Amino acid sequence: MTGLPHRLVEFVGALREHGIAVGPGETVDAAAAVAVLGLADREQLRSALAATLLRRSGQRSTFDALFDLFFPFAVGSSETREESG
Repeated sequence: MTGLPHRLVEFVGALREHGIAVGPGETVDAAAAVAVLGLADREQLRSALAATLLRRSGQRSTFDALFDLFFPFAVGSSETREESG
């Protein structure tokens, strides 16, 4: 398994390792969100994954730290364009 699906599975595993309960249903929902959104807008992806994977607002700081590790700035994202411009 390679690419984005593998990255998402690893991300969900890391969330679980850090005490965030993510079930198969949430993982499937997250995969559907990734399929629709792609990687073009990193912050939109962050919001969608948080909405599908988190059950408590107190989990957000852990989620954000792990998201930054697993989904660094995407090629073509607004952050990348601003840094190069």
